[in-house]
Amino acid sequence: MNYNEFIRRVLPPLGYNWTRYDKSVIRRRLSHRASLLGLHSWEEYSGLLMRSQREQRHIRSLLGVTISRFWRNRALFHSVENQVIPSILARMDPGDCLNVWCVGSASGQEALSLSVLLSNARLQDGQNIRFRIVASDIDLSVLHRGLRNRWNPSELRSTPPHIKAHFRYWPETRESSLDDEFFNKVLFVCHDYFQDPPIRNAHLVFCRNSVLTYAAGRVRECIMKSIVSVLRPGGYLVIGRKERLPKKWAARIGVVPAGRRIFKRSLTEESVGSGGSVGSN
Repeated sequence: MNYNEFIRRVLPPLGYNWTRYDKSVIRRRLSHRASLLGLHSWEEYSGLLMRSQREQRHIRSLLGVTISRFWRNRALFHSVENQVIPSILARMDPGDCLNVWCVGSASGQEALSLSVLLSNARLQDGQNIRFRIVASDIDLSVLHRGLRNRWNPSELRSTPPHIKAHFRYWPETRESSLDDEFFNKVLFVCHDYFQDPPIRNAHLVFCRNSVLTYAAGRVRECIMKSIVSVLRPGGYLVIGRKERLPKKWAARIGVVPAGRRIFKRSLTEESVGSGGSVGSN
Protein backbone atom coordinates (compact mmCIF):
# COMPACT_ATOMS: atom_id res chain seq x y z
CA MET A 1 0.00 0.00 0.00
CA ASN A 2 1.36 3.43 -0.96
CA TYR A 3 0.48 6.78 0.61
CA ASN A 4 -2.35 7.62 -1.81
CA GLU A 5 -3.94 4.23 -1.22
CA PHE A 6 -3.63 4.80 2.53
CA ILE A 7 -5.41 8.16 2.58
CA ARG A 8 -8.04 6.88 0.14
CA ARG A 9 -8.83 4.05 2.55
CA VAL A 10 -8.66 5.69 5.97
CA LEU A 11 -9.67 9.34 5.57
CA PRO A 12 -13.25 9.10 4.20
CA PRO A 13 -14.48 6.97 7.16
CA LEU A 14 -12.94 9.57 9.49
CA GLY A 15 -14.81 12.39 7.77
CA TYR A 16 -12.14 13.90 5.50
CA ASN A 17 -11.91 14.50 1.79
CA TRP A 18 -8.90 12.37 0.91
CA THR A 19 -8.28 14.16 -2.42
CA ARG A 20 -7.17 17.26 -0.47
CA TYR A 21 -4.48 15.45 1.51
CA ASP A 22 -1.87 14.65 -1.13
CA LYS A 23 0.27 17.50 0.25
CA SER A 24 3.84 16.61 1.19
CA VAL A 25 3.57 18.29 4.62
CA ILE A 26 0.67 16.02 5.60
CA ARG A 27 2.49 12.98 4.28
CA ARG A 28 5.55 13.83 6.41
CA ARG A 29 3.42 14.27 9.55
CA LEU A 30 1.66 10.94 9.10
CA SER A 31 4.90 9.15 8.24
CA HIS A 32 6.54 10.57 11.36
CA ARG A 33 3.58 9.48 13.47
CA ALA A 34 3.75 5.94 12.11
CA SER A 35 7.48 5.79 12.87
CA LEU A 36 6.88 6.96 16.46
CA LEU A 37 4.43 4.10 16.88
CA GLY A 38 6.98 1.58 15.58
CA LEU A 39 5.02 0.91 12.39
CA HIS A 40 6.88 0.22 9.17
CA SER A 41 4.26 0.48 6.45
CA TRP A 42 1.09 2.36 5.52
CA GLU A 43 -0.69 -0.97 5.71
CA GLU A 44 0.23 -1.34 9.40
CA TYR A 45 -0.83 2.21 10.20
CA SER A 46 -4.11 1.70 8.37
CA GLY A 47 -4.82 -1.39 10.46
CA LEU A 48 -4.16 0.49 13.69
CA LEU A 49 -6.47 3.31 12.69
CA MET A 50 -9.26 0.88 11.92
CA ARG A 51 -8.94 -0.58 15.44
CA SER A 52 -8.11 2.39 17.65
CA GLN A 53 -10.48 5.28 18.33
CA ARG A 54 -7.71 6.94 20.31
CA GLU A 55 -5.47 7.01 17.23
CA GLN A 56 -8.39 8.24 15.14
CA ARG A 57 -8.71 11.20 17.50
CA HIS A 58 -4.98 11.84 17.35
CA ILE A 59 -4.78 11.81 13.55
CA ARG A 60 -7.30 14.65 13.36
CA SER A 61 -4.72 16.92 14.96
CA LEU A 62 -2.25 15.99 12.19
CA LEU A 63 -4.56 16.82 9.30
CA GLY A 64 -4.76 20.57 9.78
CA VAL A 65 -3.50 22.71 6.93
CA THR A 66 -1.89 25.49 8.95
CA ILE A 67 -0.66 27.94 6.31
CA SER A 68 -2.23 31.35 6.84
CA ARG A 69 -1.38 35.04 6.99
CA PHE A 70 -2.68 38.32 8.34
CA TRP A 71 -5.35 40.13 6.33
CA ARG A 72 -5.69 37.21 3.91
CA ASN A 73 -7.98 38.42 1.12
CA ARG A 74 -7.99 42.18 1.71
CA ALA A 75 -11.27 42.66 -0.16
CA LEU A 76 -13.02 40.39 2.31
CA PHE A 77 -11.69 42.27 5.33
CA HIS A 78 -12.74 45.53 3.66
CA SER A 79 -16.32 44.23 3.42
CA VAL A 80 -16.27 42.99 7.01
CA GLU A 81 -14.94 46.33 8.26
CA ASN A 82 -17.19 48.63 6.27
CA GLN A 83 -20.41 46.65 5.88
CA VAL A 84 -20.66 43.58 8.09
CA ILE A 85 -19.54 45.14 11.38
CA PRO A 86 -21.76 48.24 11.00
CA SER A 87 -24.72 45.97 10.23
CA ILE A 88 -24.07 43.96 13.40
CA LEU A 89 -23.60 47.05 15.55
CA ALA A 90 -26.88 48.53 14.31
CA ARG A 91 -28.73 45.66 16.03
CA MET A 92 -26.72 45.61 19.26
CA ASP A 93 -27.78 47.31 22.47
CA PRO A 94 -25.35 49.70 24.20
CA GLY A 95 -22.89 47.77 26.32
CA ASP A 96 -23.36 44.49 24.43
CA CYS A 97 -20.31 42.38 23.61
CA LEU A 98 -19.70 41.45 19.97
CA ASN A 99 -18.82 37.74 19.86
CA VAL A 100 -16.60 36.28 17.13
CA TRP A 101 -15.59 32.65 16.52
CA CYS A 102 -12.75 31.72 14.14
CA VAL A 103 -13.14 27.99 13.44
CA GLY A 104 -9.99 26.09 12.47
CA SER A 105 -7.94 29.19 13.15
CA ALA A 106 -4.47 27.58 12.89
CA SER A 107 -2.05 29.98 14.62
CA GLY A 108 -4.64 32.75 14.84
CA GLN A 109 -3.57 35.20 12.14
CA GLU A 110 -7.18 35.66 11.03
CA ALA A 111 -8.48 36.17 14.57
CA LEU A 112 -5.71 38.65 15.36
CA SER A 113 -6.50 40.56 12.17
CA LEU A 114 -10.09 40.86 13.36
CA SER A 115 -8.87 42.04 16.76
CA VAL A 116 -7.05 44.96 15.12
CA LEU A 117 -10.07 45.70 12.93
CA LEU A 118 -12.53 45.75 15.84
CA SER A 119 -10.16 47.65 18.15
CA ASN A 120 -9.91 50.42 15.56
CA ALA A 121 -13.67 50.55 15.03
CA ARG A 122 -15.87 52.89 17.02
CA LEU A 123 -19.52 53.12 17.97
CA GLN A 124 -21.53 56.09 16.76
CA ASP A 125 -20.90 57.87 20.05
CA GLY A 126 -17.16 57.39 19.65
CA GLN A 127 -16.85 54.67 22.28
CA ASN A 128 -14.77 51.54 21.72
CA ILE A 129 -16.56 48.34 20.76
CA ARG A 130 -16.66 45.60 23.38
CA PHE A 131 -15.81 42.31 21.71
CA ARG A 132 -14.60 38.80 22.36
CA ILE A 133 -12.78 36.67 19.78
CA VAL A 134 -12.29 32.92 20.21
CA ALA A 135 -9.69 31.30 17.93
CA SER A 136 -10.08 27.52 18.02
CA ASP A 137 -8.12 24.71 16.43
CA ILE A 138 -7.71 21.01 17.09
CA ASP A 139 -3.91 21.19 16.68
CA LEU A 140 -2.32 22.28 19.95
CA SER A 141 1.08 22.82 18.31
CA VAL A 142 -0.18 25.55 15.96
CA LEU A 143 -2.01 27.25 18.85
CA HIS A 144 1.25 27.27 20.83
CA ARG A 145 2.95 28.88 17.87
CA GLY A 146 0.25 31.56 17.80
CA LEU A 147 0.72 32.20 21.51
CA ARG A 148 4.39 33.01 20.86
CA ASN A 149 3.23 36.04 18.86
CA ARG A 150 6.21 35.97 16.52
CA TRP A 151 5.49 36.20 12.79
CA ASN A 152 7.71 35.91 9.75
CA PRO A 153 7.58 38.41 6.85
CA SER A 154 5.54 36.14 4.56
CA GLU A 155 2.71 36.09 7.10
CA LEU A 156 2.40 39.88 6.88
CA ARG A 157 2.72 40.28 3.13
CA SER A 158 -1.01 41.02 2.70
CA THR A 159 -1.19 43.40 5.66
CA PRO A 160 -1.91 47.07 4.84
CA PRO A 161 0.83 49.52 5.91
CA HIS A 162 -1.35 51.24 8.53
CA ILE A 163 -1.99 47.84 10.16
CA LYS A 164 1.70 46.90 10.11
CA ALA A 165 2.27 49.92 12.34
CA HIS A 166 0.76 47.84 15.16
CA PHE A 167 3.60 45.29 14.91
CA ARG A 168 7.01 45.48 16.54
CA TYR A 169 9.90 44.25 14.39
CA TRP A 170 12.68 42.12 15.91
CA PRO A 171 15.75 42.49 13.65
CA GLU A 172 17.72 39.70 15.33
CA THR A 173 15.17 37.09 14.19
CA ARG A 174 13.53 39.05 11.34
CA GLU A 175 10.18 38.45 12.99
CA SER A 176 7.38 40.76 14.08
CA SER A 177 5.00 40.67 17.03
CA LEU A 178 1.56 42.24 17.34
CA ASP A 179 1.11 44.85 20.06
CA ASP A 180 -0.29 43.36 23.28
CA GLU A 181 -3.23 45.76 23.07
CA PHE A 182 -4.60 43.66 20.21
CA PHE A 183 -3.01 40.28 20.89
CA ASN A 184 -4.46 39.90 24.39
CA LYS A 185 -8.01 40.30 23.12
CA VAL A 186 -7.97 36.92 21.39
CA LEU A 187 -8.62 33.71 23.33
CA PHE A 188 -6.83 30.68 21.87
CA VAL A 189 -8.71 27.42 22.50
CA CYS A 190 -7.84 23.82 21.62
CA HIS A 191 -11.15 22.48 20.36
CA ASP A 192 -12.12 19.13 18.87
CA TYR A 193 -14.95 19.34 16.36
CA PHE A 194 -16.88 16.72 18.31
CA GLN A 195 -16.90 18.82 21.48
CA ASP A 196 -19.40 21.52 22.39
CA PRO A 197 -18.62 24.88 20.72
CA PRO A 198 -16.29 27.17 22.73
CA ILE A 199 -18.58 30.19 22.30
CA ARG A 200 -22.28 31.08 22.39
CA ASN A 201 -24.39 33.72 20.62
CA ALA A 202 -21.82 34.52 17.94
CA HIS A 203 -22.40 37.64 15.87
CA LEU A 204 -19.71 36.61 13.39
CA VAL A 205 -18.23 33.20 12.50
CA PHE A 206 -15.20 32.82 10.25
CA CYS A 207 -14.91 29.29 8.85
CA ARG A 208 -12.49 29.46 5.94
CA ASN A 209 -10.63 26.53 4.38
CA SER A 210 -11.34 24.01 7.15
CA VAL A 211 -14.80 22.57 6.58
CA LEU A 212 -15.81 22.98 2.97
CA THR A 213 -12.36 22.26 1.56
CA TYR A 214 -10.99 19.45 3.69
CA ALA A 215 -13.78 17.96 5.79
CA ALA A 216 -16.48 15.57 4.69
CA GLY A 217 -19.05 13.26 6.21
CA ARG A 218 -19.45 13.36 9.98
CA VAL A 219 -16.69 15.93 10.54
CA ARG A 220 -18.42 18.43 8.27
CA GLU A 221 -21.74 17.60 9.91
CA CYS A 222 -20.35 18.26 13.39
CA ILE A 223 -18.76 21.58 12.46
CA MET A 224 -21.82 22.84 10.61
CA LYS A 225 -24.07 21.82 13.50
CA SER A 226 -21.81 23.79 15.85
CA ILE A 227 -22.17 26.85 13.66
CA VAL A 228 -25.94 26.41 13.60
CA SER A 229 -26.01 26.22 17.39
CA VAL A 230 -24.01 29.41 18.02
CA LEU A 231 -24.79 31.79 15.14
CA ARG A 232 -27.39 34.22 16.38
CA PRO A 233 -30.18 35.71 14.21
CA GLY A 234 -28.73 38.51 12.14
CA GLY A 235 -25.22 37.07 12.57
CA TYR A 236 -22.78 36.52 9.74
CA LEU A 237 -20.92 33.46 8.45
CA VAL A 238 -17.77 33.94 6.35
CA ILE A 239 -16.35 31.07 4.28
CA GLY A 240 -13.30 30.73 2.02
CA ARG A 241 -12.92 32.56 -1.26
CA LYS A 242 -12.95 29.37 -3.34
CA GLU A 243 -15.58 27.57 -1.27
CA ARG A 244 -19.32 27.15 -1.64
CA LEU A 245 -21.87 26.61 1.09
CA PRO A 246 -24.03 23.59 0.19
CA LYS A 247 -27.66 24.56 -0.33
CA LYS A 248 -28.88 22.08 2.29
CA TRP A 249 -26.66 23.68 4.92
CA ALA A 250 -27.62 27.19 3.89
CA ALA A 251 -31.23 26.18 4.50
CA ARG A 252 -30.48 24.47 7.83
CA ILE A 253 -28.50 27.41 9.15
CA GLY A 254 -31.06 29.83 7.78
CA VAL A 255 -28.57 32.06 5.97
CA VAL A 256 -28.89 34.15 2.82
CA PRO A 257 -26.07 35.54 0.66
CA ALA A 258 -24.78 38.88 1.93
CA GLY A 259 -21.80 39.28 -0.35
CA ARG A 260 -19.21 37.06 -1.96
CA ARG A 261 -18.64 34.20 0.51
CA ILE A 262 -20.47 36.11 3.24
CA PHE A 263 -23.83 34.88 4.55
CA LYS A 264 -26.28 36.44 6.98
CA ARG A 265 -28.53 34.41 9.23
CA SER A 266 -32.18 35.37 8.93
CA LEU A 267 -33.72 37.21 11.84
CA THR A 268 -36.49 34.60 12.04
CA GLU A 269 -36.65 31.06 10.73
CA GLU A 270 -39.66 32.05 8.64
CA SER A 271 -37.65 34.67 6.78
CA VAL A 272 -35.11 32.21 5.33
CA GLY A 273 -34.62 33.09 1.68
CA SER A 274 -35.31 36.79 2.12
CA GLY A 275 -32.95 39.65 2.84
CA GLY A 276 -30.65 41.98 1.00
CA SER A 277 -27.02 41.84 -0.02
CA VAL A 278 -24.21 43.40 1.97
CA GLY A 279 -21.09 44.07 -0.03
CA SER A 280 -19.65 42.29 -3.06
CA ASN A 281 -16.40 40.84 -1.78
